[in-house]
Amino acid sequence: MAIFFVEYDLRKDRNYPKLIEELEKMGGIRILKSLWAIKPVVADLTCQGLASHFRRYIDNDDGLLVSRVTDWSGFNLLRRPPDIN
Repeated sequence: MAIFFVEYDLRKDRNYPKLIEELEKMGGIRILKSLWAIKPVVADLTCQGLASHFRRYIDNDDGLLVSRVTDWSGFNLLRRPPDIN
């Protein structure tokens, strides 16, 4: 199963709860303050599909980046991507 990183930049209103709730519902784990890792249960999900899904939980002026991860490295993370169940 693929691992995806979801990174966001909530600007003016910074309405975090609805986005964070949806990330948690999808089994996401927070890696850094605004970076989450998720391993969707749908095998053929794409970055574009995930971005379209999460777009519903942010405002028009916010930024969002979804990437499919094949390799990663980090330092002083809150959690590590393999921690995803």
